[in-house]
Amino acid sequence: MVARELRYIWFQELMVQHGYQYVCTAHHANDNAETIILNWIRGTGIKGMTGIPELNQQKVFRPLLPFSLAEIEEYAKLHRIPFQIDHTNLEDQFMRNRIRNRIIPLLEELNPQLIATSTRNIQLIDRQNRFYQHAIEEAVLQVVNKIGEGFLEISFEALDQQFDSQLVLYEILSPLGFHADQIEQIFTSKGGESGRKFFSEHYLLVTDRTSFQIIERERFEQNIKILITDSSQLTELGFSISFLEKKQLGGMNTHPRYAYFDAHHWRYPLLIRAWEAGDTFQPLGSKGRKKVSDFFTDLKLSLIEKKRVQILCRADNPKEILWIIGFRIEHRFRVREHTEKVVILKAPSPQ
Repeated sequence: MVARELRYIWFQELMVQHGYQYVCTAHHANDNAETIILNWIRGTGIKGMTGIPELNQQKVFRPLLPFSLAEIEEYAKLHRIPFQIDHTNLEDQFMRNRIRNRIIPLLEELNPQLIATSTRNIQLIDRQNRFYQHAIEEAVLQVVNKIGEGFLEISFEALDQQFDSQLVLYEILSPLGFHADQIEQIFTSKGGESGRKFFSEHYLLVTDRTSFQIIERERFEQNIKILITDSSQLTELGFSISFLEKKQLGGMNTHPRYAYFDAHHWRYPLLIRAWEAGDTFQPLGSKGRKKVSDFFTDLKLSLIEKKRVQILCRADNPKEILWIIGFRIEHRFRVREHTEKVVILKAPSPQ
């Protein structure tokens, strides 16, 4: 496998160096028959039974797939084309070779036209697979909601409306590295206790009340801290900021992406960071302080939604929160009757 990967990397390098459009390899119908048997033994879905693609995304073209080994050898001998046999093809230490040298001959005793039959089957299964993939793509559009970069949500309600909801879930989660046993456990957890966590190599899935929520593990595990020393840095991060005399203000936009501060309390440096256990603040309009975790619970935020929340605070005192971005500002920093100047901050769209 290592040698194969190095070989194809080298082919791609040659294509770039010399301006070639395709790499053509000599895979034939026997190779295809061996491949589907190998995939079946290892365990595969319908995709694995489509065999070797005639043309793949790396522009590797296999023009000899329609022809059997016997046909190619006969053609070479008829036209006196010299060829060489790799002696390792005759050794049974590799699984593919055992299939080639032992299993294929046994199957050909049952069906002398095995390779031709296999080729026809592969062509039919490939067409069926393309139809199946189109149906899955349509289902995914109905079930999956992409919320920002690296964050997906799978609606239970939409999933339950599918003809085979567990199969649709498998097709969504399998490419993300979740294996079949995990996906079965995930499916049975639907509608149960919220907060159950399942990990693949690169993703975390968390069950919520009405959905499965998925986030890239790197995003979930990173602890973002961004030092803000002036207004231009906020602008670079996608915020918009303006300073107005209160008498120029008019009304206030009530959308949660907008925050209004008394400019008397506005000073740099600031810090944008993730929520941490033990954080407290006094939400705008409340009479006392509250744990941020309790504030999230009141909003019924899931574990992943909590992790995505960012907090604006003092750089010299990170526990002094100004704004839980997109949710609520600290009550002490609100615009009051005697406020003279107002800072208006608008958060970027969620990512």
